[in-house]
Amino acid sequence: MEPLGTGASVLAFVLLGLKSAKVAHEVLSSIKARQTHVDQTRRAVRELESTLQRLSSCRITEERQNGPLLAAVQACVGNMKKFAAKLETLRGAHIPGLGRQRNGIKVFLEDKDLGRMNAVVFGHTTALNFHLRVLERYY
Repeated sequence: MEPLGTGASVLAFVLLGLKSAKVAHEVLSSIKARQTHVDQTRRAVRELESTLQRLSSCRITEERQNGPLLAAVQACVGNMKKFAAKLETLRGAHIPGLGRQRNGIKVFLEDKDLGRMNAVVFGHTTALNFHLRVLERYY
């Protein structure tokens, strides 16, 4: 595949990841009860959003073929789509007094789910930041 086609694919996946990250962040931000796992996961998703935003504006993703970056972005998108879909159930659940989240969250997400989500998002952020630094430094 030509470099521009691959670059467009990287950019398309970055934009898909950004969309899912925004949905996840919106839902996590709407939770009024501030639990440690919710706050940590919300911050991790926000950092991932920022990294994806920087990648989306990086001209190199449009111009260069980058297999490892594409693989990292695809893995990120796959996980973020799952997380966003799971979090969307909170938005559509119409839980009375969503501010009393302890009971509402437990129905959909256990603390271990949020902890896992936080770890996975942090891993993607770290990997994508590494790719971004390499691209910014050498290209």
